[in-house]
Amino acid sequence: MTTSTPRPQTLETPQEIREQICKELVRATHDRHHAWRTPVLATVDAQGRPNARTVVLRKANVADGGTIEIYTDRRSPKVSELMAQPSACLVFWSARLSWQLRVAVEVSIQTEGPYIDSLWQNVKHTRAAGDYLGLLPPGHALTDELGVPDEPTNAPDFIPADAIVHFAVLTARVSEIDWLELGRGKHRRAKIFHDQWQWLAP
Repeated sequence: MTTSTPRPQTLETPQEIREQICKELVRATHDRHHAWRTPVLATVDAQGRPNARTVVLRKANVADGGTIEIYTDRRSPKVSELMAQPSACLVFWSARLSWQLRVAVEVSIQTEGPYIDSLWQNVKHTRAAGDYLGLLPPGHALTDELGVPDEPTNAPDFIPADAIVHFAVLTARVSEIDWLELGRGKHRRAKIFHDQWQWLAP
């Protein structure tokens, strides 16, 4: 079983902190127990109101304005929200690190193509496959006739060859990171954008 590594020793320089952020995000894509594996994604809905939900981190490379990847059902409301307003924010919190990240991103959406096909070939053999095969879109109201849906069958053997797959990938390009460390008697905060570092009041 994979477990999160201990909290790193106190990091002093911007370069040390930046490198540790990158390492922790990459680790979170592989470690199911890492607190940063499930950040909160905040978007703006059609009425201009904030909308937030927990997502699963699938891929991360934030060095030099890199990207973060998230899988989703292409019928999800967040997809239409991001199509209308691609600016969004990802919030990460780790009690082990006592670190919060607020990551400003611009999100693009992929629903088809060779890259999506290759990712789906891996996903369809996992328990998550059923998340992208539902008859109803996420958030759809259930009527009395529909009732409470049965638990989806995730086993690959039960996915028909002609099944409609609603798998999509959100690629969030990082524009800046707001890093906050809650220390014992001393808090630190900084804004990170590309190769620049700005210390902030906590």
